[in-house]
Amino acid sequence: MRLIPVLIVVALVGGCSDPIKGAWYDEVHQTAGWWETVGYDLDADDLEDPEIAFGLLLNTNEFADSHVGIGSVPSDQYLAFNTLLQREDAPKAFGVLLRRAHPAGQLYALNGLYLTDRARFENEVWQYATSSETVLTLSGCVGGFATVGEIVRHPEGIRLPEGVSYMERAKAWFEALNRGEREPDSLLEGQRDIVGGVWPEILDARGR
Repeated sequence: MRLIPVLIVVALVGGCSDPIKGAWYDEVHQTAGWWETVGYDLDADDLEDPEIAFGLLLNTNEFADSHVGIGSVPSDQYLAFNTLLQREDAPKAFGVLLRRAHPAGQLYALNGLYLTDRARFENEVWQYATSSETVLTLSGCVGGFATVGEIVRHPEGIRLPEGVSYMERAKAWFEALNRGEREPDSLLEGQRDIVGGVWPEILDARGR
């Protein structure tokens, strides 16, 4: 993998001390020029570097699905998210993202906390559930806009019974559709959101 420069910020911040100040993720800078700094041609190998992965999620303005584009390739955000998710310090990294990232990055942080620190997720999520702030979205080949609140807790969000997998149900439905069976799966009716666990399951590549 080629070496890619990551901006480092050194600053003295007054006020209350942060118990995890000084960790590696506190040294990745949020800046409008971050993409130019690391280069636009990031690949999967680059995004295995936790600092680059963190920097991407810290600076992203787009909430992208797991797979995007005509070829349905993994999105950069999805790859970066999973690089952080597999780390032992994932809960702390996602906590810092929640505090420092743009709104789209905060959505990835909430997904990460849902998967790694449910207690903190429950404490933090409700302040975002009513947010009217708008973010860019990308799912497959379809781009658009959505509010943070809709992505966090949609009024028509899918609510699956305990132990039921969204991904497994969706896969079974698509397979049935390909066989010419067009009966809808009532459990999949509704919108994907974080609180219902659908977005966290979609973004979690562990075990796949």
